[in-house]
Amino acid sequence: MADIDYPVSLPPPMGGTFEEGDIPSWVEDRGEVGAPDRRNRFTRSLSNFSYTLRMTHVQKEALNQFYAVDLVRGVKQFNWTHPTTGETYEVQFAGKPRPRHLTADLWEADVSLQEV
Repeated sequence: MADIDYPVSLPPPMGGTFEEGDIPSWVEDRGEVGAPDRRNRFTRSLSNFSYTLRMTHVQKEALNQFYAVDLVRGVKQFNWTHPTTGETYEVQFAGKPRPRHLTADLWEADVSLQEV
């Protein structure tokens, strides 16, 4: 597992926004003629997760700090616990979360994670 854990100060995914799926495990090689050949890139199936966080300004700053400093702008991997199964995954951000200001002290950010 990774040396870094997802911050417990961040809220759980907003209701109705959590999605999960699998990262395609194969690549396709196209020849000049005939059907393309597929082969697996991984020895196991990897998952991806996406959800929306609704946060206060303090939580938004914690998310930004986690991404920019702790994960060195999203390069490092971290341990994240699935919100419904409690299973821990080693993941990385698929892209930088982009917070949106809603009102007063309320922010939202879409988060996408990829298992590594």
